[in-house]
Amino acid sequence: MEHGKEKGPSDPLEEKAIDLIASMRGTISFSDPVNLRIQGSFEGKLQAKGQLTVGEKAHVKADIEADRVSIAGKVEGKVMAREFLQVTSTGQCIGEIATSRLIVEEGGILQGECRVGKGAAVAEEVSEAAPERRQWPRL
Repeated sequence: MEHGKEKGPSDPLEEKAIDLIASMRGTISFSDPVNLRIQGSFEGKLQAKGQLTVGEKAHVKADIEADRVSIAGKVEGKVMAREFLQVTSTGQCIGEIATSRLIVEEGGILQGECRVGKGAAVAEEVSEAAPERRQWPRL
């Protein structure tokens, strides 16, 4: 208790963390900020406010939308990181990426279509809502 203030479950300063170690398939959506760490495998759709961390041994095949994404394992699919996307030295990110800031450590793998810059993640949200999307040529 600090200055007569008691921390409770609704206190925004309290960190909410969830570790996903098993294999899962489906849709996961969080409306409140959370730190989600995936250590196993996941396939489907994932929407989170807050931090998503994909562990070194994790394999994710999903459409991901989060504020901050850090990848140390393997991710395949669409990734929209509103604040930043980090691919560590052991990470692999394969697919369509939209983020405001991109960090790829030496040894990290980034493969696919990538839009980076202020508003890139917001632009991706708008283009998802549009009936016709621009198709990028295959190389």
